[in-house]
Amino acid sequence: MSVRNTMQSALDLAFSLLCIGPLTVVFWRGTFNAITDVAFRDLPTFESRWHPALMLYLTGMFMKITVDLTKHSLRDILINKGSILQTFASTVLLYLDSFFGVVMWVGGFNLLYVFPGLYWYSLTGVLLVTSSILMTIKAFHCTGAVP
Repeated sequence: MSVRNTMQSALDLAFSLLCIGPLTVVFWRGTFNAITDVAFRDLPTFESRWHPALMLYLTGMFMKITVDLTKHSLRDILINKGSILQTFASTVLLYLDSFFGVVMWVGGFNLLYVFPGLYWYSLTGVLLVTSSILMTIKAFHCTGAVP
């Protein structure tokens, strides 16, 4: 590897570690906290959160599927358009996908607060059941289960 390639790799790594990584965490964490605050502000207990949490989860899942289908249908339309329009559409779809992913995660986490609860034995049961299911379907061998 040449010196130039080594320097480019080092700068790329530094940019990723010092800029991209922290900004990604800020986006995810800020969006997660904002949605949680708006959706559950007036609900005093975890047990009263199940309905809004389920709605958030289902809305996020439905919208992520819709955005994915939109990406595929827009591909053919945007293939011969200008690069500015392609970049704009890609950016909007990327941020919509990210946002609705966070919406789905907020709903999912808050559902887990209600069902099974926050007791160690119920969380251990969830860990064992889900791990067993994932091992049975060999999900640990596919790229979808690799962090």
